[in-house]
Amino acid sequence: MHWSDLSVKCRLGQCFRSHPEPGWSIGEEWSARLKDLDLWLVLDGRGWMRCDGEEIELRPGVALVARPGREYEAWQDPAERLCVDAIHFDLLDEDGRTLSGDSLPPRVLRLPDLGLAESVSRRLRERFYARASDEAWAEDEVAALLLKGFLLDLEQYTRQTQNDDGADPTAQHRRVVERAYLRIYERPAEQPTVAELAAESGYSPDHFARIFRSITGRSPQTALIYARLDRARYLLRSTPMTISQVAAALNYTDVFFFSRQFKRFTGQTPSGYRRES
Repeated sequence: MHWSDLSVKCRLGQCFRSHPEPGWSIGEEWSARLKDLDLWLVLDGRGWMRCDGEEIELRPGVALVARPGREYEAWQDPAERLCVDAIHFDLLDEDGRTLSGDSLPPRVLRLPDLGLAESVSRRLRERFYARASDEAWAEDEVAALLLKGFLLDLEQYTRQTQNDDGADPTAQHRRVVERAYLRIYERPAEQPTVAELAAESGYSPDHFARIFRSITGRSPQTALIYARLDRARYLLRSTPMTISQVAAALNYTDVFFFSRQFKRFTGQTPSGYRRES
């Protein structure tokens, strides 16, 4: 049974954040005490871990799943001390047996977003510190599902990017476009220019526009328009705001231009869309 099966459940252990002291390292004693899986989310600093002859650099964006029964060594750069969130857990099959070996998540994972990793870890720590007892924490199904979903997302992201060593430009281009889309849709009323999106990606505006179109099938300018109009549709169907108020909220200086653009891209006038919605 693979750990990603829906019937596999997480059993949570300790959760904490660690800022290792100068001179910190781990070795045989730490390895011998490890009795469950230990997820490390590296948030800051620089260090290294060695296991089974493989040396892994610890840097922001790296996640590790340490497994009991293995021998680990780890140390940090004294000039760049680590900040690591650690989450202990076990994975249990439907009969309550602990998974092991090839059934477990990969040893090294990548974090697609440090902010997301910190948020998930913080919420788990909050629930852990607020527990009434160790038994209550072990039976916290919400926290267990949160960790399971987070691990699934990490494995999927790692699998998608595992061959990205700079030799696969398509994978890098896709991530550039994904980040641009996040920027566009997070605050549709505060639209960046194509030049700003390109500069954030490290590309020229023309090269960025070509990449964007090759991945999405539309130009960045069109994506910017759709982001505002998607938000406009939401406001029209979900709030009592007038059409003028919706246009102003999305930084349209001319309500008539907003109405024309809305009809051009959606096939309906704002008022017609509101009536049908």
